[in-house]
Amino acid sequence: MKTISHSSLVLVRNCLQQYRCSYVELRRSRSVAPALAFGGLWDKALTAWHWGKDSKDRLFRGHAVLLMHPNELQRETAKAMLVGYSTLWGDSNIETVATQLEFTSPIVHPETGEEHPEYVYTGVLDGVVRMPDGRLLGLESKTSSEDITPGSLYWERVTTLDPQVSMYLPGAKAAGFDIEGILYDVAKKPALRPGKHETASGFAERVMRDMQGRMGFYFQRQEVVRLESEARRYQQDLWDYACILSDAERLSRWPRNPDRCRQFGRACDYLGVCTGTASLDDDFLFETRRRGKAA
Repeated sequence: MKTISHSSLVLVRNCLQQYRCSYVELRRSRSVAPALAFGGLWDKALTAWHWGKDSKDRLFRGHAVLLMHPNELQRETAKAMLVGYSTLWGDSNIETVATQLEFTSPIVHPETGEEHPEYVYTGVLDGVVRMPDGRLLGLESKTSSEDITPGSLYWERVTTLDPQVSMYLPGAKAAGFDIEGILYDVAKKPALRPGKHETASGFAERVMRDMQGRMGFYFQRQEVVRLESEARRYQQDLWDYACILSDAERLSRWPRNPDRCRQFGRACDYLGVCTGTASLDDDFLFETRRRGKAA
């Protein structure tokens, strides 16, 4: 069976040509966007952090992971954020049950109950936690540059439309965990920028001072559930995306989307391929990616 993941669906929604380059030809850029690199670093640190027994032990475990990161500014910024995160959440009475939980689940038509004949959905849930009242929740950790305070557009989108939340509930069940919802855990990346002659450690100290006076601006957690009607709508979306990919592969049609050639101030990795100024076969620009379970 072929697989669909959250990451691949992002590209399907953005541009089918981008999807083809990454998931059909299995070629990816050798350069990684700073935002993606920082998100991956934070994710690794939290995976270690969650297994600590208290705030001090968790901070130690997370910092041990960060110390291996070669980018000094990203490393020191993440260390500063982890201090604030540990201060706020480190002694919470929430038990870690599992981390980095991989799952595979069928793509089911919401009306007929039919399983898609070509595609299944694969994902990785950041964790499973047991709340103080005994309930099991999935854990999803994110970094964001958006406003994450309660009532913001960020939470409006997460609580109703976020596709990962919609798939984590059946996905976790397929992996053996009957979770009741998702504990959505978000850290806001600092909007502050280093001064011209400021060291990375000096910048990190400034970030920590800013966090001390407004922890809720930087860190938020909310429990998110899905109503049955919302889950069915997402099932239909997922089924439709699988059909779109089936048709694209069968017909070998991967239209470009010029509206997505530049996003978040950065050009698409495959812009040169689409304009004819670069080749996917150029090993200086691209490397062959491994197709993982939830890639």
